Amino acid sequence: MSSMESLSLTCKIIAVTCFVGMTTCSFQFNTKNFQLYRLWDMDDRMPPFSPVSPITCKEECAMICMSDVTCAAFSHGEYVRFCMVTPESVRPYDVSISNPLPGFTHYSLYEDIGEGILPPGYRTFNISKLALRFHYYWPRNWTDARDTCASEGGRLLTLDTEEKRQLLQDLITSNKELSTTGTGLYVGGMVNGTEFYWEDGTLLANSDPLWAASPAGTGNCTILDRDKGFRLVDGDCSLEQPYICEHLHFETQSTLPSVGRQSLT
Repeated sequence: MSSMESLSLTCKIIAVTCFVGMTTCSFQFNTKNFQLYRLWDMDDRMPPFSPVSPITCKEECAMICMSDVTCAAFSHGEYVRFCMVTPESVRPYDVSISNPLPGFTHYSLYEDIGEGILPPGYRTFNISKLALRFHYYWPRNWTDARDTCASEGGRLLTLDTEEKRQLLQDLITSNKELSTTGTGLYVGGMVNGTEFYWEDGTLLANSDPLWAASPAGTGNCTILDRDKGFRLVDGDCSLEQPYICEHLHFETQSTLPSVGRQSLT
C-alpha cells in the first residue's frame, strides 16, 4: 500500500469514528475528549495565517491540532489540500481581511471535560485541576494579559509547585513555537506592597525555590524565564510578553455556542 493510500485509509477510519451515529463531531486523543465548532462566516475564505503542512483530509488536520498544546483552531483547504493550525480562534477582523479560497473551512477546538468544555486553546494535564493556555501570538503587558485570562474564565498561572514548573519546562521545550518565542512568559505573581503575591492572594515568598534568584526589586511582575532554567524572575510589567493562563474549570465551565455546533462535513 502506498503512503497516499495509507493516508486516505487513515482519513476514512477517523471520519467513520467521528460521524457514525453522531450529530456533533467528537474526537478522543490521548484519553482526552474534544468538540468542534464550525466557523461558518469564514467558509471559502483564507485568514491571514500561513499553512503548515499538506494534509489530505480535515480529520487528520483536527488530529494535528489536538496534538499541539498551543492549537486553538484549525483550517483545511479541500482543493488546495493543506492544513493550518493556529493558536488563536479567527476574529471578526480576520474575516474582513481574508482572501477568497473555495473549499476552505475553519473550526475552533474545545476540550470536553465532562460537565462542560474549556475555551479554545486550553488543555488539561495530569496535575489536579490544571488547564493551561499558552498565549504567544499576540503578546501583552502584564495587566492586559491578566485581563485576557479573566475574560476566558481564568487567571494568569499560579506557579506554586515544582511539579508545575517541570510540566511547563517539558511543554515549552517540546513545542516549536513556544521554544523559540522570546525568553519569558508572564505568570500571575505581582508585587503588593513590598512582597509578591499570586492572584489568589497566596504569598510568593522571596525565598521560594521557584525563583531563579531572590527578586532584585527592579520589576513588579513575575516572568517564567527560559534562560534561567525555567524559573521565576521579576520583570517590568509594561513589557509585552507571551503569557500563560490557567482556566478555573473546577469553579466555572463553558458551553459551546448553540448555533454552528457541527460535524466536519
